[in-house]
Amino acid sequence: MYAQGNATIVGIVSDTSGGVAPGAEVTLTNEGTGLRAVTTTDAGGRYNFQRLPVGKYRLDVALTGFKKTSQPGINLTAEQSLTVNFSLQVGQVNETVEVSGLVTGLETVTSTVRTVVTNQLIEDLPLNGRNALQLQTLIPGAVNQTGARVSLSQEDGVSVNGARGNDNNVLLDGGHNNDVYDGTPTSTPNPDALQEFSVLSSSFSAEYGRGAGSLVTAVTKSGTNQFHGSVYEYLRNDKLDARSFFGHAGLVTKPTLKRNQFGASLGGPVIKDKTFLFFSWESLRERSATTNTGQVLPTPAERAGDFSQSKTKPVDPVSGVRFPDDRIPASRFSKAAVDIGNLLFPLPNINGNQLIFNAPGSDTRNQYVTRFDHAFTANDRVYVSYFYYDTYTKANAGLPLFNGFNNWTNNHIVGNYTRIITPTILNSLTYTLNRLAFVRAADPILPDKFPGEPPKIAPGLRYQYFGVKTTAQAPQYPYSTRLGSFAGYFGTGGNTYFDVVPFAHEIRDTLAFTRGAHSIRLGVEIAFSDANRHEVFNADGASFNFGGTRAGNGWAEWMLGLPTSFQQYSTLRSDNIFNTFAAFVQDDWKARPNLTVNFGLRYEPYFGIHDGNSEIIAYRRDQQSALLPNAPAGLLIPGDPRVSPTTYNKDWNNLAPRIGFAWLPFGPNSTTSIRSAYGFFYNTERGYLLNETQLNQPFVLNVSIPNPFSFEDPWNRFPGGDPYPFTAPADASARKAYKFILPMPISRFFDPNSATPYNQQWNFTIQQQLPAEFVVSAGYVGSKGTRLWLNREINPAIYIPGNGPDGKPLSTAGNIDARRLNTNFQGIDEAATTGNSTYHSLQVSVNRRFTKGFYLMTNYTWSKALDYESLDRNASLPQDPANMRAEHGPADFDRRHNFVTSFLYDLPLPWKQGVISRFTQGWRANGIYRYVSGSPLTVTPGTDRALRGGGGQRVNVTANPVLPSDRSFDEQRAQYFNTAAFALPALGTYGSMGRNAIYGPGQYNLDFSLFKTTRATEQTRIEFRWEMFNAFNHANLGNPNTTYNSPAFGRIDTVTGPRIMQLGMKLIF
Repeated sequence: MYAQGNATIVGIVSDTSGGVAPGAEVTLTNEGTGLRAVTTTDAGGRYNFQRLPVGKYRLDVALTGFKKTSQPGINLTAEQSLTVNFSLQVGQVNETVEVSGLVTGLETVTSTVRTVVTNQLIEDLPLNGRNALQLQTLIPGAVNQTGARVSLSQEDGVSVNGARGNDNNVLLDGGHNNDVYDGTPTSTPNPDALQEFSVLSSSFSAEYGRGAGSLVTAVTKSGTNQFHGSVYEYLRNDKLDARSFFGHAGLVTKPTLKRNQFGASLGGPVIKDKTFLFFSWESLRERSATTNTGQVLPTPAERAGDFSQSKTKPVDPVSGVRFPDDRIPASRFSKAAVDIGNLLFPLPNINGNQLIFNAPGSDTRNQYVTRFDHAFTANDRVYVSYFYYDTYTKANAGLPLFNGFNNWTNNHIVGNYTRIITPTILNSLTYTLNRLAFVRAADPILPDKFPGEPPKIAPGLRYQYFGVKTTAQAPQYPYSTRLGSFAGYFGTGGNTYFDVVPFAHEIRDTLAFTRGAHSIRLGVEIAFSDANRHEVFNADGASFNFGGTRAGNGWAEWMLGLPTSFQQYSTLRSDNIFNTFAAFVQDDWKARPNLTVNFGLRYEPYFGIHDGNSEIIAYRRDQQSALLPNAPAGLLIPGDPRVSPTTYNKDWNNLAPRIGFAWLPFGPNSTTSIRSAYGFFYNTERGYLLNETQLNQPFVLNVSIPNPFSFEDPWNRFPGGDPYPFTAPADASARKAYKFILPMPISRFFDPNSATPYNQQWNFTIQQQLPAEFVVSAGYVGSKGTRLWLNREINPAIYIPGNGPDGKPLSTAGNIDARRLNTNFQGIDEAATTGNSTYHSLQVSVNRRFTKGFYLMTNYTWSKALDYESLDRNASLPQDPANMRAEHGPADFDRRHNFVTSFLYDLPLPWKQGVISRFTQGWRANGIYRYVSGSPLTVTPGTDRALRGGGGQRVNVTANPVLPSDRSFDEQRAQYFNTAAFALPALGTYGSMGRNAIYGPGQYNLDFSLFKTTRATEQTRIEFRWEMFNAFNHANLGNPNTTYNSPAFGRIDTVTGPRIMQLGMKLIF
């Protein structure tokens, strides 16, 4: 009966005069499995059952001289603390009084802000993709973190109450279900395998940590004394879908779609009242196409070298002046660039010189869930759950021929043994194994174009076939679609080969006991984690970028064969090891019958992340390495003085106190609850944080050449020529002899004085029980992030104004490395815990549990989130590393207004009798409606105007950029903001615009479903489902183009998808 779900039932037994009733026997029975637990009320009439699984229960209270009193039908949810009080009537114990209505929807015992998503909601609400964790965004304070798909898994980042998207923690059957590599949730069992989950969004118990955001506790179904299960299939087809916005405009054909999602589940007894088994299986088969937009392509004239009609005019890099008539002579074209461009880059086909096309894709998934529960005795219980998930997806990377695939596998095992030592003492021991495996690579591009290439290693984008003089570092991993970016135009993005195997072993032990009015839990957690990673960067040779600083126009530089940068890596193999420990104590004190005070203290020291081979680097300015005598001063490795083998120094100070209260101001039976809490919550570091420290010599050869000689011959004039393929020095003596290639970039190093990031959370809420089972809640919820990861460039180029004796500028894009503070290095990215954030919100909710055929959950959040950076590792560094205050602004996930409502409604149709009732009865409507205001945006120049080597540079603001909101849809799409309100900053300066200073368009959406349930037998029913996602077929505008030098600047060319219909049939027994 015990452990998973971790719920609590407490109460006071009294007589009709109000006097407490000590010595009463209280029996708790799980109505599904028959398992029982018995306790006795103490001198204060109190009883307490802790660490209960979710399910439906019955409470029986017996005391000599009083009638036996029973309360059936108590639905206990995950992480719930429920109060059920009894008033005994004088009489014989063989007389039974059955009561109802003792259980309210109020939170009366705990100060935690909690939202439960029941099995009925998981199974009945429309879920696009049948991923139950989508419902996490139904809770107050939760928003999708725009652009923050930091996970390798199938889950997107969700920010809860101002925390970063990977600060959330997920438990599945009591075991952690997060990817230890990046901290995000891994896969989730299908809705038919989940019993329910709860989201603890603010100030939860000290029993939980490992994340400064929310905590999701999900519980799989288990077997009961009655066999139960389902068989189902869901079908999608493009014939059922609406045409997209672009399809209606005649710009693209309707994308194809064939999708089948099917499965079955079965649970029941092996031995009645003792042993139970549950099994679920689900598969997905999808072949589809997706409409891609947003890539700005060169016009036919620009492909021919004619830029006379272009927004940005090219400059001849030789003469420094514009080409005659803004036309580049064909004699100056790069043959390799022309050949690759003709082969890979299509012409634009919509306004704004953009491309729209349908990109093919596929998705194949399988998952299995097995759960075993067994009671050895009334006091000894075990359960084991196993979840397996694998997926193979193929998707496009932005242009028609740039495709890749991902393969993801997840194994999650939890075993628990719970021992009831005495009626008031319980111990729970849990072991968890969570292992993942992820492989990413690219499909070959036009292998038939290269008949001499063996099919087994069919090429990706192999530069060598076009006469580009680069060396493939790892020909056994030839697949790559990465080329680079073109300022003001498109970027090819794409994939390089990458595989990682994160896994974690975790042991957790919790002792729970009661002492009078105190319910106490204390315990420890120990986890051993590892992430083996292998990455082949730029497997076909290199990455080129055309940033517009050599010829003033990115496409012109491509045609001239003059990249602004060239970069190549060797392969990386790493073994990231990190272990964690935590101890906690939690005391829930029933100070008075109407007041519970929650005290907690958690301790989570940080031991550091280290590489199994100690192949990481550190940077200490001017310190010379003893182990690498040929290294430039500042570059160090573990073993050098004062250099830790971990990312940063160990942190022993991570005490997390928590305190709160729940008060019923009008007595124990009050319909009003007032709650408040405050606490500290520390993050657990992620394995990926270590990786960037490994992408450096002598372990990985990372060479970046600004303004290389040419696209065809980037290594020309490079000292020593092409250094690839590269073999890292194998031992200490080889490292001592290693000759460094300078200047070298440092992808990232950690400030050794960094410390563990943490959040302070607080809330004050008032709940009111209303008639008809409604509960209204209003509260202030806030948080403050401290010591958050913040990245900055510490080796910028110094801008030197004016011209030299030869009349040429002293600061150019070509001499950036020569102007850096330390000329032995290029960019140096420092990661330090110097960031912070704040979040304040008003959260209002109206909830009604499902009764009399109607359920409702409605939430509104008015919030403001501010920070300096919204991701642990942001690809865009701060604009000015000497002025970090300028980075303070709205968080990337700052959605000021967020309204969401979900409902289930049994349609009250007439004709309830006779044959016609089989057609008129059993109909239910379900839906999720949401509105969210726009996300913050930053306008960037598209080129390095400061001439300091990068950073997230911004433009100047010269006027009000906001245009009237009452403009038509087409007007907003053509120009969402006032583009004339921005100007490029002068060379050598930074823009005046603040970070995230303007907002994109808001969005609304309705997902709706209609069910018809027909009972086939007394125990069997058939359910037909019609589900619609974006039921109104509303085209929500995406975010506008915010690159100043882009032809599409200010224009919106992305919209949300059209209405999708899904048909389903389900047999339930």
